[in-house]
Amino acid sequence: MILKVSTVVVSFLGVGPDWSMDSIIDIEDHQFTDQRFVLCGHELAMEVEGSKLPKSFWAGYQSSKDIDPTFEQSRSLFKLYYLLVWLCVFRDESTGSIPNRDKKAENTIRMIKSLLST
Repeated sequence: MILKVSTVVVSFLGVGPDWSMDSIIDIEDHQFTDQRFVLCGHELAMEVEGSKLPKSFWAGYQSSKDIDPTFEQSRSLFKLYYLLVWLCVFRDESTGSIPNRDKKAENTIRMIKSLLST
């Protein structure tokens, strides 16, 4: 099920008491930043959890806004930016306590290597 309220698109899985929200994006944010960057951030967050944005998310998104035609060709660049920032945060001890800091840094390095090998 796709729910659109103003400029927010939310995608849900399941029905009745057994439902969960699987994605959300605020279309209005895109007037302040490159939509490709926001979309790649959502994709990457799901990938870190071992999942993908569901087709229902993309359908809901496209019902409100067209996807930039250069999204596919710039996807890796935007993801790389996120990963490099995350790696800096995980390696910087002054950012405070981050649970599993070393494991997260190692996973981020693995994701960077994988992205650069494609």
